[in-house]
Amino acid sequence: RDCAPLPRILRDNGYSTAAFGKWHNTPDYEINAAGPFDRWPTGLGFDYFWGFQGGEVSQWHPPLYENTTPIETPTSPGWHLSEAMADKAIEWIKGSSKPFFLTFLTVTTHHPYGTPEGFESPFRDDDNLGKYESAMLYTDGIIESLVQKLEENNQAKDTLIFIVGDHGE
Repeated sequence: RDCAPLPRILRDNGYSTAAFGKWHNTPDYEINAAGPFDRWPTGLGFDYFWGFQGGEVSQWHPPLYENTTPIETPTSPGWHLSEAMADKAIEWIKGSSKPFFLTFLTVTTHHPYGTPEGFESPFRDDDNLGKYESAMLYTDGIIESLVQKLEENNQAKDTLIFIVGDHGE
């Protein structure tokens, strides 16, 4: 709390800022309707947040938030958290007229690993390593869809992309 977080610095200097996906920086006792919200993404400089609080969640039924408001998890067949995150991020990018800082924290490669039904992987799905490898391959495709959208919108040229694994994976 002694220094400004990067999203706040960027926002204060003309950037749009958004966080999508996993947010594991809010203490559990602050995840409620009354707040406080200073350690939520929107309290740390993000203009927009769509995702979940905490570490391990279901890929199909996570407790979702938009900014600080709980929202219903879609129940449509085939719905998967990482694909929904990518769709929301692409929607947000399209609406951004300023330079932007976007954090995309997928949970697919975090235990419990889970890819959508029908996702075909060359890796074994009967042990943790194979599940992790499948989750990585699936996540690569999600990130590729974001990069393609940046290219289609002529936004890729001046974009830096950092890919960081959870727990150093």
